[in-house]
Amino acid sequence: MTLVLLYVAEPAARERSVVRRSVKGQVRAAAMRSFDRLRWRVLKDFGIDFDAWRVVDHTNKGDAAIREAVRLQLAGLGLPSSPEFVEIGWGELSERHVARLNQENGLFVIAGSGYLHFGRDNELSTRVERDVGLFARISCARIAYGIGVNQFRADGTLRAFDTDSVALRSRDLLAEFCSMMDTIAVRDETTRRLLASLRPNALHLTGDPALFLRPAASASPPAGGERPALVGLNFALHGPNGAATLRERMRWIVPLVRRISDAWRCRLRYFVHSDVERVFPMLLSQHGIEVEVVDAPVQAMLDAYAEVDLHVCQMLHSSILAIAAGIPTVNIGYDAKNLAFFRLMGIPDLCFASKGLDAERVFESAARLYAERDVFRRTVGAAQRRLADALGQFHEDILALMAGVPHRAHA
Repeated sequence: MTLVLLYVAEPAARERSVVRRSVKGQVRAAAMRSFDRLRWRVLKDFGIDFDAWRVVDHTNKGDAAIREAVRLQLAGLGLPSSPEFVEIGWGELSERHVARLNQENGLFVIAGSGYLHFGRDNELSTRVERDVGLFARISCARIAYGIGVNQFRADGTLRAFDTDSVALRSRDLLAEFCSMMDTIAVRDETTRRLLASLRPNALHLTGDPALFLRPAASASPPAGGERPALVGLNFALHGPNGAATLRERMRWIVPLVRRISDAWRCRLRYFVHSDVERVFPMLLSQHGIEVEVVDAPVQAMLDAYAEVDLHVCQMLHSSILAIAAGIPTVNIGYDAKNLAFFRLMGIPDLCFASKGLDAERVFESAARLYAERDVFRRTVGAAQRRLADALGQFHEDILALMAGVPHRAHA
């Protein structure tokens, strides 16, 4: 067996962990949820107390999709012996893990997601500094698999991450990080550009690992026709930052969804990518808009995406899974990563900033997109093929490493 240590944003073992509260905390949360419902109905104030609506944690479908995609791809790679996957979450890497990797000459994998997280000051997360110290003591193969840059836009604007304004300390840390990895795959051009001057070789632009997941063969194809029969929806609410902007976003969410519903007489399907998003169907119902809800494991979610005709969303991996299923998709971004993904796929005009969003403009883009869905599929299909070729080259690097990389002396 080959030990493959996956360093992931969310290990499967802690997924859907129940939020523990004291009796007093439970009473407070129930009271706040009741108050929220009251203010929706009476005051037409569509804010929420985010903490009160938390029932389970670690529910981000994007993190789960990345984790499952990386496992599937590595399992099918033909490593010298069958992989034994062990998952640990970011910040949990320890000397014990390092010792086991070195003893068994395994494979260390940073498994996707926005591992390179930058704050508003363009400083890299302090977690990376701690990690690099441990990476230096790993003597077996070390790879980064489909990683990317994250930078949340709290003001609702949408612009690319500025790779030239990274703080000097963070740039030095990135250089050290790059020197530790034997091969690196990145999920977008922004991340490639950030690392290219620090890592000219063994740097592959492969896209997000989840982009290569596929619906089951039994998943129903889109119905076709003049107007979409089923439209997918998803809006971001996976943390306090999203909750803080909810009132403002409801000012465009409701007109946009109502415009779609009234114009196309379609069914609406809401895809829950994080647990607290379950309030969106309730909020929409307060406005007389009914939706069916899909909240399922990754493969079932992907199959449900394959059944819609058009998708309008915010979460990055709601876009990625829909596009992986071949569905025309419009995104209202909240992070530099959203725009980076749509640029990578050759469709930057389909990613909008939420600040000052014009619901009619998004609706018109969605209508054009559906009318020109064959062009969309050709465009993203060409991007997927290009990225698949790069992924194949990255996989060749991994196999070469496992077959011939000399065991490093311990630092």
